Amino acid sequence: MPLTRARTGSASTRTTHPHFLARLTQSCRALGLDNPIINPYRLMTKGEMLAACRNPRLLARLAPHSVSCAHPETPRWRGRKQGSCGYCLPCLVRRAALACIRRDRADQYAWDALGDAVLLDPTERTGADLRALVHGVNPHRDELAIIRNAPLPMGEHHDHLQLWRHGAAEIRTWLGGASGKLAQLTATAWRSR
Repeated sequence: MPLTRARTGSASTRTTHPHFLARLTQSCRALGLDNPIINPYRLMTKGEMLAACRNPRLLARLAPHSVSCAHPETPRWRGRKQGSCGYCLPCLVRRAALACIRRDRADQYAWDALGDAVLLDPTERTGADLRALVHGVNPHRDELAIIRNAPLPMGEHHDHLQLWRHGAAEIRTWLGGASGKLAQLTATAWRSR
């Protein structure tokens, strides 16, 4: 589901959307490639995938050395610790997923989304994803937005709506650990309409 009305289409992650995968499969078949494209995790949140990992010790050892960041070069440009930025959507979703297995560590990111007030300054582009995420996981959100990005497979609307609900709850739980301005923003944004 797009986080905001302004983040539909290419402004939201779409590479695992069922419509994208169906179209990619059609394109491959048109080229004579008949191998199916199967996403076994299509109805699981990242936190659920991590919790289901069959080798949690290996996951714990390797997770700090992996990168999901969309802007790994930005910290260097801004004079911060090199590595994952901590404020892009992939970093935020990763942190929420790692929190599900109690492996979220703010010290592995150049910016701590739960505590760095600069990310909530509307004039700072670095906080755009965090601010959109807070509004995008609102528990009172119009659930019809699930079809705003692209059509869903026939008969699977309920399954994908449940996936969004679980994913949004996962992120809200992680954001619940925020303090200061972020805690105030979430309280205001999630107030019943």
